[in-house]
Amino acid sequence: MDIKYYRKLKNVDRLGIEPKLREYNLLEHQYMVAMLFRHFAYKEDVPYDMQIFDLVLHHDIIETVTSDIPYPVKNFNRKTVECWSTIEQEIIQNHAQLIRYSDKNIEQAMTDKQFLLFKVCDLLDLWIFLKEEQKMGNNSSSCKKIIKTCVELIKGKFGTVDVYMKTYDYENF
Repeated sequence: MDIKYYRKLKNVDRLGIEPKLREYNLLEHQYMVAMLFRHFAYKEDVPYDMQIFDLVLHHDIIETVTSDIPYPVKNFNRKTVECWSTIEQEIIQNHAQLIRYSDKNIEQAMTDKQFLLFKVCDLLDLWIFLKEEQKMGNNSSSCKKIIKTCVELIKGKFGTVDVYMKTYDYENF
């Protein structure tokens, strides 16, 4: 992988269209998702190897080219999901090093349980960030809505994640 992609990660703003009090970039996000995945994979007895860990750690690296396209845009309807897939394929044609990190390749490389845990950790990082934002005074309606959506998408998938969310102490961040 060309180092230039790694360097660009810190410059890609996550949640760019949402009001937030702190910076939130892809470098931070990908690292946290990987650490959450590692932590909960151990707790949930989900085996993985370094190739899977690499996919988790770099899962949004294509967004160094596209920037962060928010989940509600990518998943607005079936047509936007198809459009994102097309965009991703077009990008990969000009950035061959990134093909390994396409959404399709990531899903195909993982077992169902690994992929589910990865998606849960991806949302959990967002949830943690926004819970901390709330603690700092960000009470925007979009912050509350995204937190609620994260809970709905995460709840009931992994017991240890549910316990963590119930006992999360954002007083100590």
